[in-house]
Amino acid sequence: MHEVSRGKLHLVVGMTRRCLICKARGRATPESKAQSVLTQELRRQRNMVSRMSDTDREVTLVLDTLRELTRDPGFVALMNTRGFTTLPRLLHERLTGRPR
Repeated sequence: MHEVSRGKLHLVVGMTRRCLICKARGRATPESKAQSVLTQELRRQRNMVSRMSDTDREVTLVLDTLRELTRDPGFVALMNTRGFTTLPRLLHERLTGRPR
Protein backbone atom coordinates (compact mmCIF):
# COMPACT_ATOMS: atom_id res chain seq x y z
CA MET A 1 0.00 0.00 0.00
CA HIS A 2 1.24 3.49 -0.79
CA GLU A 3 0.42 6.60 1.23
CA VAL A 4 1.27 10.22 0.76
CA SER A 5 2.05 12.44 3.76
CA ARG A 6 3.66 15.87 3.67
CA GLY A 7 4.08 15.49 -0.05
CA LYS A 8 6.20 12.33 0.26
CA LEU A 9 5.29 8.90 -1.01
CA HIS A 10 5.47 6.17 1.66
CA LEU A 11 5.35 2.43 1.11
CA VAL A 12 3.46 1.19 4.18
CA VAL A 13 3.77 -2.45 5.24
CA GLY A 14 1.73 -4.45 7.76
CA MET A 15 -0.24 -3.41 10.82
CA THR A 16 2.71 -1.50 12.30
CA ARG A 17 2.41 0.96 9.42
CA ARG A 18 6.16 1.28 9.00
CA CYS A 19 7.34 2.87 5.81
CA LEU A 20 9.98 0.84 4.00
CA ILE A 21 11.32 3.93 2.28
CA CYS A 22 11.71 5.94 5.51
CA LYS A 23 13.06 2.93 7.39
CA ALA A 24 15.74 2.50 4.78
CA ARG A 25 16.78 6.11 5.39
CA GLY A 26 16.74 5.57 9.15
CA ARG A 27 13.57 7.59 9.83
CA ALA A 28 10.29 6.44 11.27
CA THR A 29 6.90 7.54 10.05
CA PRO A 30 4.67 9.67 12.31
CA GLU A 31 2.36 6.67 12.63
CA SER A 32 5.16 4.38 13.79
CA LYS A 33 6.35 7.01 16.28
CA ALA A 34 2.82 7.31 17.70
CA GLN A 35 2.52 3.51 17.86
CA SER A 36 5.83 3.31 19.72
CA VAL A 37 4.76 5.96 22.24
CA LEU A 38 1.42 4.24 22.80
CA THR A 39 3.11 0.85 23.24
CA GLN A 40 5.52 2.30 25.82
CA GLU A 41 2.64 3.97 27.68
CA LEU A 42 0.62 0.75 27.69
CA ARG A 43 3.63 -1.15 29.09
CA ARG A 44 4.14 1.54 31.76
CA GLN A 45 0.48 1.45 32.83
CA ARG A 46 0.38 -2.36 32.95
CA ASN A 47 3.50 -2.33 35.13
CA MET A 48 1.92 0.24 37.44
CA VAL A 49 -1.28 -1.80 37.79
CA SER A 50 0.77 -4.90 38.57
CA ARG A 51 2.75 -3.06 41.27
CA MET A 52 -0.47 -1.64 42.74
CA SER A 53 -1.97 -5.14 42.92
CA ASP A 54 1.15 -6.45 44.66
CA THR A 55 1.05 -3.58 47.15
CA ASP A 56 -2.66 -4.14 47.83
CA ARG A 57 -2.02 -7.82 48.59
CA GLU A 58 0.84 -6.91 50.95
CA VAL A 59 -1.28 -4.33 52.80
CA THR A 60 -4.10 -6.85 53.16
CA LEU A 61 -1.65 -9.42 54.58
CA VAL A 62 -0.28 -6.92 57.12
CA LEU A 63 -3.77 -5.81 58.18
CA ASP A 64 -4.97 -9.39 58.59
CA THR A 65 -1.91 -10.18 60.71
CA LEU A 66 -2.44 -7.09 62.89
CA ARG A 67 -6.13 -7.94 63.33
CA GLU A 68 -5.18 -11.41 64.53
CA LEU A 69 -2.50 -10.08 66.89
CA THR A 70 -4.80 -7.47 68.46
CA ARG A 71 -7.27 -10.26 69.34
CA ASP A 72 -4.56 -12.07 71.31
CA PRO A 73 -4.66 -10.97 75.00
CA GLY A 74 -0.99 -11.93 75.47
CA PHE A 75 0.12 -9.70 72.62
CA VAL A 76 -2.02 -6.80 73.88
CA ALA A 77 -0.56 -7.21 77.40
CA LEU A 78 2.98 -7.25 75.98
CA MET A 79 2.33 -4.09 73.97
CA ASN A 80 0.86 -2.36 77.05
CA THR A 81 3.93 -3.23 79.17
CA ARG A 82 6.14 -1.75 76.43
CA GLY A 83 4.17 1.51 76.47
CA PHE A 84 2.09 0.97 73.34
CA THR A 85 -1.36 1.59 74.79
CA THR A 86 -3.10 3.14 71.77
CA LEU A 87 -3.17 2.71 68.02
CA PRO A 88 -2.82 5.59 65.57
CA ARG A 89 -6.26 6.72 64.35
CA LEU A 90 -5.74 5.72 60.69
CA LEU A 91 -4.42 2.28 61.61
CA HIS A 92 -7.39 1.74 63.96
CA GLU A 93 -9.80 2.72 61.16
CA ARG A 94 -8.14 0.31 58.73
CA LEU A 95 -8.23 -2.54 61.24
CA THR A 96 -11.83 -2.04 62.34
CA GLY A 97 -13.28 -0.66 59.14
CA ARG A 98 -14.88 2.27 60.96
CA PRO A 99 -13.72 5.62 62.39
CA ARG A 100 -13.18 6.01 66.13
